[in-house]
Amino acid sequence: MGKHTPGPWHADDNGDGTHCITAGRGADVADTRSSADERANARLIAAAPQLLAACEAATALAAIAATVDPLTAAAASDALAAALKKARGA
Repeated sequence: MGKHTPGPWHADDNGDGTHCITAGRGADVADTRSSADERANARLIAAAPQLLAACEAATALAAIAATVDPLTAAAASDALAAALKKARGA
């Protein structure tokens, strides 16, 4: 699997009923149509690099939390692992 385009990503309204998700120097990441749902999808897509980094950081915190509340930490760790696996295409 290739690496994703580095963030930050931005959702921009093209003014023609579509949104373009761009990265860095205007690298095109994705395009969406324009509706309330699609605008929300564009924002979520644009947040993907930050969400990935947050999941990676939270995984480390879940390991530490396991010493205090093992069941809750295990559930959080499993959810984070599943999200990271999906994001990484593994």
